[in-house]
Amino acid sequence: MLQKIFFVASFVFVLSCSSILVRQNTGRDASVPLGQLPDLVVPQHYEIELAIDPHLDRFTGSIRVSAEVKTALSTFWIHGRNLSVTESYMILENGDKINVRYEQVSPQGVAQITLPHAIEAQQVFLFLKYNAPLQHGLDGLYKVADGGQPYVFTQFEPIAARQCFPGFDEPRFKTPFLIKLIIPKALTAISNTSVLRETFSDGGQKYVEFKETLALPTYLVAIAVGDFDVIEAPPIAKNTLRGPIPLRGIATKGKGTKLQYALSKTPALINTLEQYFAVAYPFDKLDLIAVPDFVAGAMENAGAITFREWLLLMDETSAPVSQKRAFAETAAHELAHMWFGDLVTMRWWNDLWLNEAFATWMGHHVVQEWEPSYRSTLELLEEAQFAMQEDSLLSARRITQPIDTYHDIFRAFDAITYSKGGAIIRMFEHKLGSEIFRDGVRYHLKRFRFGNASTEDFLDSLSYSAQEDVREAFQTFLTQPGVPNIKVKPQCSRGAYSMTLEQSRYLPIGSPVQPAQTWAVPFCFKYGTAHSANEKCILLSSALQQVHLDTCPTWMLLNAEGAGYYRADAPLFSKSSTLHMNEFEKLEFLDNQFARMRGGTASAKQVFSNIEALSPNASRDIASQSFHFLSFLDAHLISDDLKPKYRTYLNHIFKPVYQRLRNAHQGEEAHLYYAEISHFLAQIADNKKIGRDLETIGQDYFHAITLPGPTEPKIDLNLAQFGLAALLRSNAQRYVPAIIEALKSESSSSTRRNLIFALGQVEGEQMGNAIRDLLLQPYLRRNEILELLRSHLSMSKNRQQGWLWLKANFSKLTQVLPEESAGRLPLATRSFCTGDLARDVKEFFHDSIAKYPGGPGNLKETTEAITQCADFVSHYKNEVAHTVKAKSWL
Repeated sequence: MLQKIFFVASFVFVLSCSSILVRQNTGRDASVPLGQLPDLVVPQHYEIELAIDPHLDRFTGSIRVSAEVKTALSTFWIHGRNLSVTESYMILENGDKINVRYEQVSPQGVAQITLPHAIEAQQVFLFLKYNAPLQHGLDGLYKVADGGQPYVFTQFEPIAARQCFPGFDEPRFKTPFLIKLIIPKALTAISNTSVLRETFSDGGQKYVEFKETLALPTYLVAIAVGDFDVIEAPPIAKNTLRGPIPLRGIATKGKGTKLQYALSKTPALINTLEQYFAVAYPFDKLDLIAVPDFVAGAMENAGAITFREWLLLMDETSAPVSQKRAFAETAAHELAHMWFGDLVTMRWWNDLWLNEAFATWMGHHVVQEWEPSYRSTLELLEEAQFAMQEDSLLSARRITQPIDTYHDIFRAFDAITYSKGGAIIRMFEHKLGSEIFRDGVRYHLKRFRFGNASTEDFLDSLSYSAQEDVREAFQTFLTQPGVPNIKVKPQCSRGAYSMTLEQSRYLPIGSPVQPAQTWAVPFCFKYGTAHSANEKCILLSSALQQVHLDTCPTWMLLNAEGAGYYRADAPLFSKSSTLHMNEFEKLEFLDNQFARMRGGTASAKQVFSNIEALSPNASRDIASQSFHFLSFLDAHLISDDLKPKYRTYLNHIFKPVYQRLRNAHQGEEAHLYYAEISHFLAQIADNKKIGRDLETIGQDYFHAITLPGPTEPKIDLNLAQFGLAALLRSNAQRYVPAIIEALKSESSSSTRRNLIFALGQVEGEQMGNAIRDLLLQPYLRRNEILELLRSHLSMSKNRQQGWLWLKANFSKLTQVLPEESAGRLPLATRSFCTGDLARDVKEFFHDSIAKYPGGPGNLKETTEAITQCADFVSHYKNEVAHTVKAKSWL
């Protein structure tokens, strides 16, 4: 599952995962396993029949589970949440039928099955008939409306299958599923496999039976029912590994024509993955399903991948570059899961990184192979750098965090799992070599095909391929939180060179001193003279270590290819080394400079100097990194009286780049860069001319989407959201109400995304109330609420009133948000930056967020991040002001 709404990123292991036993009052003295179920009963096959009508509020179902009872028992545990069971019995091995009692005994969905008497170990069939509500919270079997028509979709990861059918809702229980659906005759049903047969009743219903699946965990089962556009694409052509693969696109009524771009690009992604894995695509077909309201970015259901509409529905000729790239990277991520996650599955949620970190790394790798101009591996590095900021918090999780509570499962879907995990994979691939690493992955897939595997299993596979033990070094990054900080102390004497490496945990300003930490760090560096260049890798495994070289270099790069997950501190080499850097190393170097400033070991003058040296002639990725940092300074450290000079400074650095791009921007990368720098200069540098140009684009776009005429505006859509934002900044009173009105009926996810982005950039009390009121309106999609709220609160002039509004409307927000999103509400305040607000956020959410998935952990990280920001501002406010005042230009 890709939760890249920041966002991805905003992005597990210890194998002693014994069940958590909690005493609950269920009418008997029962120990309820809220973690893993005991291995007393193990499912072997499901037969599920569901009667679903999207026009109704409930559905009916029955399951028949073939299971092995492994020991004598009279009661056992399964999962089921908010299911009204009307019939329950068991068929024993000898053919006897016994009635059993089903009772849900925990709010999280643990249920107890009680038999009338004890039975011995044997094979049984468990039958349950039930009815349940169609959910409205974007998980389980849930209902959404689009174009006035109701539809039903599923989102079962991590633990929502239990809201659709009773069973064993854990990843280690992989079994085949036989799914049968009863639906209205005029509708279409989708599931993981192809339709085996359809029959019709006299009562206007259709009976759809799907082919039996391969062994799957419950969270990968998928169902969709509605009046869909079903677009049959040419099959993915056969190759030496397999025959042709049926390929379809699924969208709500009237939107199917927008699926052609995604369908045309998917075969190349599949073929690239097959070449890497040397294993055929595992399933009998592939459907790409566009979902109007969806909590994640996409979900890797076997053979039936669901996506947010924006990621699939587009016109190839006019779609913005960002949308095309977002599709490619998301699709590659989800398709990588068909092997890593679906074919081979983790055993428990503490190993979630085996799914998500690998898919993060592999998705970028595939896109880089397929379309090098997308520079996808640079984006992987950017994601790693974001994860380092999260990992700098003392409250940060470790990748292999034990899963002990309901909250722990949901918190595992974060930047630590996805982006830090992906960065660790990249680092060890660089250390081992790409072919050795690839062969280890291939070996792993063959070992555990259609089964489950643990972290230790994966590391054993890599060790086998490398012919060396990589487990201990890898585990130092998996089993402890934090980012290594490596201080380099060089010494040159009589032509010989040595450097002392000292490692500790990187800590930002204000963090209390912690006990010493060490990692086994693959420390790869480049060095040389005017006539030589070398690369050397060592394993830095102690707190203090010395490295010797034969010559005294004149330049050195301390993180070759930016592949290392660590911070490096050696200012002596900074300026002299920049000429030898590639794009990865420039991106790493600049981010490392920002990190050193956050840690209090670099001056504002040094950091500004590096921005000035690198950004004007660098790639978009490096300039974007500078934009983020400079925007942060503008929001929190540049006083109102200093803003005119600061804005002049920003224009001085970046306006020449803008002019160069404006005069000759060709190719997708240049279009993307031009759009980003236009927005930065208009919004942060307050460039009036660029702002007016964007306003004109925004006005054209606004008229195109609100007035009768062509459905696609005839403008550069790369600039649409930025133009609309500029229009609202200049005339919010006129356009904000009109845009809110447009949201009531707008069905295009691409257009809605632009409208939400622009509304999130509006500052000030004049229109703030209207935007805040919008957050509770039924025509705002549930997946848009947090996005708009977070953007709104990030604008400094909205913060005070926005925070008061959030506190006053918290209960209303939790009623309309999915449970998981409600648990993320503290994250909406991450842009706050004062000690008073940190304390207020902690006090308000302390009790109110406790019952929502992941809430307590999200609150702890948020309040620490706000406090860190306040400490940084206090430390650097005067210094940044002095540095900006000292700037002068010809």
